[in-house]
Amino acid sequence: MAHFPFVHTDILGAEPLTEVLPYNVRIDEELDEVIATECRFAQPRASATAVEPIETQYVYRVTRPNVAILYKTCPPDPQRWDVLCLFVQPVDEDWCIAHTIMCYVDDINSDEQLRRFQQTIFGQDLMILINQVPKRLPLAASRENPVRADVLATAYRRWLRESDLHYGAIRG
Repeated sequence: MAHFPFVHTDILGAEPLTEVLPYNVRIDEELDEVIATECRFAQPRASATAVEPIETQYVYRVTRPNVAILYKTCPPDPQRWDVLCLFVQPVDEDWCIAHTIMCYVDDINSDEQLRRFQQTIFGQDLMILINQVPKRLPLAASRENPVRADVLATAYRRWLRESDLHYGAIRG
């Protein structure tokens, strides 16, 4: 969430509202997944259906090393969730292809408008990911300088270390 105001300016975040509020992260041993709950962030335009800024609620689930599910507040019906699923297909250890499934409550926008909104977000993220150094994910705790906003990323990397993941990762 910390990148929202800087990468998705005036859409998923905006300065000066840059603080990532405390949220909960746990590793569910039974399901073998990482779950972040009580995530919230002030967003100028939380989705293609948003007509005003809202505080968006999020739940993040990482169900497998290359599968993430994101539940977020649905602006037209805050009692429901919009859902984004991200399936990452490794091409080699340095590159991957991301496949998405989007489930939105949206009777306002055409499929094309909804797709354009989401492609804008993914396109902004893509520029960060393509230029990330190193390309492989560092898993050694000693290579991190985490801050409170990184609780989910830190738990995810610990979960990957404990599951002995090697492909696409820097272990030492």
